[in-house]
Amino acid sequence: SGSGSGSGSGSRSSFVLARTNKLSRHAGGVEGSSACLTTTCLRDLALEEPLLLLGFVVTGPDRAYFYFSLVMLVVLAALFWALSMPFLMNNVGIWVLVVSVWLTLFCLLGLLLAAFSDPGIYPRAELDPLFDTKRNTFAKSPKPRKLTVENGSTIICKFCETCNIYRPPRCSHCSFCNNCVDSFDHHCPWIGNCIGRRNYRYFLVFVYGVLVNSLFTATMCATEIVLRCLQSRQTAGLQKFAEAMIANPMSLIVALLALCAFGGLCALSGFHSYLLCKNVTTNEELKNSYNNKANPFFRGRILYW
Repeated sequence: SGSGSGSGSGSRSSFVLARTNKLSRHAGGVEGSSACLTTTCLRDLALEEPLLLLGFVVTGPDRAYFYFSLVMLVVLAALFWALSMPFLMNNVGIWVLVVSVWLTLFCLLGLLLAAFSDPGIYPRAELDPLFDTKRNTFAKSPKPRKLTVENGSTIICKFCETCNIYRPPRCSHCSFCNNCVDSFDHHCPWIGNCIGRRNYRYFLVFVYGVLVNSLFTATMCATEIVLRCLQSRQTAGLQKFAEAMIANPMSLIVALLALCAFGGLCALSGFHSYLLCKNVTTNEELKNSYNNKANPFFRGRILYW
C-alpha cells in the first residue's frame, strides 16, 4: 500500500487528504479499486455532469456530437438494410443480415455504455474551513504531496482547488466536464463524455466495433455493385456500372461513407492499441509523462489488454 510523504500544508492539507482517503481505496496507487462514484450515489452529490433517470445515468455537458454519432450509425445501418440487404440475402446469403445486425447492435451497445456510464468521477470534498469564500480561492494553495506506490515509485499528487481533493495517481481534472476523473484518458466529443477508468473498455468496444462494421458494410456494398455488374446484360463496363447504380445508387454512397469512417477509425484504433501496449492513457501520452522515467503502472503488454 502507498504512504504519503513530503511537507503538508497544515490543517488544510490534512483535512482534504483525510477526505480523499475516506472516499478512496486507491492508496496502493497502481490498479486498485477506484474511488469514483457508484451509480447509486451519483444522484446524491452535486456534479457538473448532467444526470438522467434519477441519477443512474451520467453523461457529459456536450451531447450534440453524441446525437450525431448515434444518428449516423443508425441511419447508415437502416439504409444498408433497406436498400442493399434484400439483394445480398438473395445472392450471397442470409448470414450477411445476421452479421450486420450483430455488428450494429455491438456498436450501439458500446456507444451507449460509454456515453452514459460514470467515467470515474471523484466526489468533491466539502469546502476547507480555511477556504476564502469571498475571494473564492485559498489563502495559500496546498502543496503537492508525494505518494509511494507498491512498486517503490514516487508519484506527485497535486491538489485540485475545484474539487477540493488531492488527485490520486492517474487522475486528472477535465476542463469540459469540470470534474476530476480517475485514470482520465480524454474527453470524447463524439461520445459526449469523459473517457476514464470505468468506461474506457466501452469506448474501445465502440471504436473497434465501428471499425469492423464499417469495413464489413463497405465490402458488402462493393459486393453488391460487382454482382449487379456481372448480372447486367450490357457489354461495356461503364454501362454495367451505370445500370448497377440505377438499380441502387445508395450502395456506392454508403460504401464511400463506410470507407471514410474506416479510414479515420484505423488511425484511432491503432493509436489506442499502441497506448494499451505501453500501459499509458492518452492524457499521459500527450503530456509525455513517462519520457524521462519508467512508467510505474506498466504491468506487461498482454496483461493490460
